[in-house]
Amino acid sequence: MKVRMKSSIFILILFLLLAGCSNYKELNQLAIVLALGIDYNEDTKQYDITFQVVNPRGVPSSSAAGGGETLAVVNLSGSGYTLTEAARNTSLKFARKSIYYHTSLIVMGEAAAKKGLSTILDSIERDPKIRANIPILLARDIKASKLLEIIPPFDKIPTKSLLGKLDNTVTKYGGSNGAMVYQVISALKSQGREPVISAVSILGNPKKGASKANLESLDAVYTYLNGMGIFHDGKLVGWMDGEQIKTIQILANKMETTIITVPCGKGEHLTMQVYHTKSKEEVKINQGVPDIGINVFMSGYMSEKLCVKDLTKESVLGGVQKRAEKVVKAYIESSIKEAQKYKSDIFGFGENISRSDPKVWKQVQGDWDELFAKANVNVTVKVKIEEIGMRSKHY
Repeated sequence: MKVRMKSSIFILILFLLLAGCSNYKELNQLAIVLALGIDYNEDTKQYDITFQVVNPRGVPSSSAAGGGETLAVVNLSGSGYTLTEAARNTSLKFARKSIYYHTSLIVMGEAAAKKGLSTILDSIERDPKIRANIPILLARDIKASKLLEIIPPFDKIPTKSLLGKLDNTVTKYGGSNGAMVYQVISALKSQGREPVISAVSILGNPKKGASKANLESLDAVYTYLNGMGIFHDGKLVGWMDGEQIKTIQILANKMETTIITVPCGKGEHLTMQVYHTKSKEEVKINQGVPDIGINVFMSGYMSEKLCVKDLTKESVLGGVQKRAEKVVKAYIESSIKEAQKYKSDIFGFGENISRSDPKVWKQVQGDWDELFAKANVNVTVKVKIEEIGMRSKHY
């Protein structure tokens, strides 16, 4: 009985191994695509696609932590009147079969974003080889192809570097929504929300950044997160910068942590580390004009104090909290005004109406862009400093 069982298990394992070999490919026959760069050429009226592909000879091995002399990635580009044609023309430059299962980033140039997201994301959504749960970024003031050429001094793989910076911005600063492809598509389909996508720029000379000399320079060229792109009807129309971009995370209740720098005297400031944020919005139509009420609560601790005031006194601490509330209220109001300027409801106030009062939404959805631009906005912020640290007084 035991012999028969062992024989059966052996036959089953052998069958599974043989069955798995039918689609087997040697690693040296594959081109692993890490990122896609999408640009649009106004002169040729064609899309330019850049594939960032792993170069196995340039990836450090366990026996050689420093890696070889060759670069860890190779960028190959092609053009076409459609994304599919451009991708096919790019693949003609490959000696290997492209696989997209490890594609983890899409970077879109300004010209392509201004032409419209719908065409680009329709092609990506239809392609089963590319996942929809990967981030999408905008290349600001430079083409996506040039952005993917920058060799980061630390990671050596541009895609990995960009993803790390995006994660840091989302989780430690709250200055990005880290929009995934499927989230952007969802916003495009919604009549009460417009997409908003984080932007990346280059600091320094792009030519130097695309050379191996960038790895050995103390004054290296690098990429950095630089605001967010505002869209209207699926087309890039403007930018949001600075503290304003935090509003998107705050109103979506997705803020993990951020900081508030508050003036506390003449030329003096202190910094509060926020670890809890809660917001609630209410949108009503009053005589044909939306009234948007926003209530925000934040709590955290004092992380840095560069002023001489004694925070053990309730009156002093209360004054600091009031100033923090004014700071947050100011950038929330300014960010909403910026979005109203472009008639772009990137915060989803329209979706709020559609959920709370579907009948009213049916009446206003066709004119929501215009109504949002005229909306009255009332912001209330409550800040609580729960810890002031071990030292309450200045040295």
